[in-house]
Amino acid sequence: MWVRITATDAASPLHRIRIFSVDDEVVSSGDGAVDVSATDEAVAAQPFHASLLRALQGAAVLRFCGWARIDSNGYNENNFLPAWEGRALVTDQTQAGLRGVALEHMVSLANAL
Repeated sequence: MWVRITATDAASPLHRIRIFSVDDEVVSSGDGAVDVSATDEAVAAQPFHASLLRALQGAAVLRFCGWARIDSNGYNENNFLPAWEGRALVTDQTQAGLRGVALEHMVSLANAL
């Protein structure tokens, strides 16, 4: 899936953009509209999709080399040693960048299992 934003208002730019499957949104009880606050709270409480948790349930070992963007010789695809100062952060715009996924997310997934 691709999303392209072609324009935004500089005085009131887009922020906190999140994309959910319709099945994952929390619907308010009255009018059937999506309750954005409740959806945000649900994601904050459990950021990992139920299907991922089911697939990993019972795993004895979780190996995060792919998420961390490192391989067996300690270098990533950009051929530099990862440094703590340059690691991915949970506040980064994306967790799909060259620095990989934030360590905090890896720990959260391990703890969720």
